[in-house]
Amino acid sequence: MFKGKIIGAVLGGLAGGPLGAAFGIASGHAYDKHSGTQEDFISLICLGIIKAARLDGPISDVKIAEVERIFGEMRLGSEMRKRASVHFKRARQNTETLDYVAERFAQKFSYEQQRKLFFAIIIRMAAAGSAIDAAKRAALQKAARALGVDAEEFAAFMGSSAGRAAAAPGVSALEAAYETLGVSKNATNDEIRRVFRAKCKDLHPDVLRSKGIGNFAMKALEEELCRVKDAYETIRKHRG
Repeated sequence: MFKGKIIGAVLGGLAGGPLGAAFGIASGHAYDKHSGTQEDFISLICLGIIKAARLDGPISDVKIAEVERIFGEMRLGSEMRKRASVHFKRARQNTETLDYVAERFAQKFSYEQQRKLFFAIIIRMAAAGSAIDAAKRAALQKAARALGVDAEEFAAFMGSSAGRAAAAPGVSALEAAYETLGVSKNATNDEIRRVFRAKCKDLHPDVLRSKGIGNFAMKALEEELCRVKDAYETIRKHRG
């Protein structure tokens, strides 16, 4: 399951503080001598939002509403919001690809937290209004490579076929199952059962709702729970 409470909050679409906090932490590095400026940061975020929103066609009212939510959750000051609006309007005329924008972001910002925040936001935009299909997923994976981000960490939010439970070429279903649970093939049955139960508890819908997880994240994490259950069943059948 994807780790990192701050970026998880971005993906969950939680209102108010979480995304504001994530944005504050990431953009706080903008004053480091090794990073781009805060102006670069907000400009490239706006570009990424536009490119992700257009992965499946024109920008719809649903996507515009999601942009407004993201901007609201960032808790930008009035001056920063004005600047963001200017960058957003300019971004609509930009003809660069999503992965090229991601590469530009990576060149400007070296901190992992900044890059993951960027990637989390474009996933949210790609999912706004319609599911993340194979074409969107491929574009997001290209962007992840350009950012130097491990797309597998975000697999639960990028559609079921992107999950770790799917065996990669040369990897058996059993090996993939052990990887999904995060256990060694030498683990005892009791150890595997404890890990499985812990994951099921963490991913239980009631537990997630109590944490205020948004609808987008809920659907993705429900898929993750299914993968965990499938992985456990695969291991259980193999061991007899």
